Amino acid sequence: VENTLFSGDDAGQYFYVTGFASATPVSSINVVNAMSGREVTAVKVDPTAANTIWLGASLNGNTPMVLKISGANTSAPTVQASGTIPVSVDAYLSSIDVDPANGSHLVATFSNYGVNSIWESTNGGTSWVSIEGNFPDVPVRWAVFAGPTAQLNGPTGGNGGILIATELGVWTTSVTNGAATQWIPNTSGLPNVRVDQIKYRNDGTVVAATHGRGLYTAIITGGGTSTGIPVVPNTRDFIRYVSATNNLLIVTGNLTIRTIDVQVFDMKGRLVYRSEKPYQNTTLSLSNLASGSYILKIFGNKKEQFTSQFIKR
Repeated sequence: VENTLFSGDDAGQYFYVTGFASATPVSSINVVNAMSGREVTAVKVDPTAANTIWLGASLNGNTPMVLKISGANTSAPTVQASGTIPVSVDAYLSSIDVDPANGSHLVATFSNYGVNSIWESTNGGTSWVSIEGNFPDVPVRWAVFAGPTAQLNGPTGGNGGILIATELGVWTTSVTNGAATQWIPNTSGLPNVRVDQIKYRNDGTVVAATHGRGLYTAIITGGGTSTGIPVVPNTRDFIRYVSATNNLLIVTGNLTIRTIDVQVFDMKGRLVYRSEKPYQNTTLSLSNLASGSYILKIFGNKKEQFTSQFIKR
């Protein structure tokens, strides 16, 4: 919807301004009876359908809901309520995003403790499935889809996926799989602090807005004009081989580097192992780690870096 601004207003309605290209913009309010006293807590302009927005409506003693508003910039819009998202009364629906490649593919987030915070619909909102997976019980304030070729978790992590802005930094997944979805914390250069919003530009630059720690940027690997925020690309030839056994992690490289800083994080973003090691043919003991998935980060003494996921069986 070009040259139109949408926002929440009083309970049961939304506000919009048209005609920004002219000298006399016009502001209007539309009442949405289907909101039944809820307030607008999230707005998304649909990138696949003209003059269409999605509203997240929450609060005032109601369970939250998602609404699709067609003709949103007119005085007589068409309102379609989505299926119910099974979360608690007064849960705060913090963001909605629409997959730019598929207008029926949606993601919605909630910024409360004690609720499933991340939900996906593949049928235009008719039904919703939690994709919380291994993500910890902390608020999620924003979600965006990555483009189909964006590499969120390195060249071996798969293409596409979703990024989320959370109480513990930015997390990503390349594949959604309901309750089995695996989220990975992106901590390279970004601390585990509250992130309120993620935005992107057409040149592939992504900005993460933190709460009190400023703005952080990244360039999408393979993202082009699509959304996404990957980790910084791995340094070429820095780490050639990683192999995990029951109790050992074997790392080999191919550069003239003296030492490496090895860090291992669990899937909740907690640092569980850190050690400085010689670069060539390093082995790490995994005997103190429980079976499961981990994130390996390695930094060289000449600012080389490598990120990968491994599984201890």
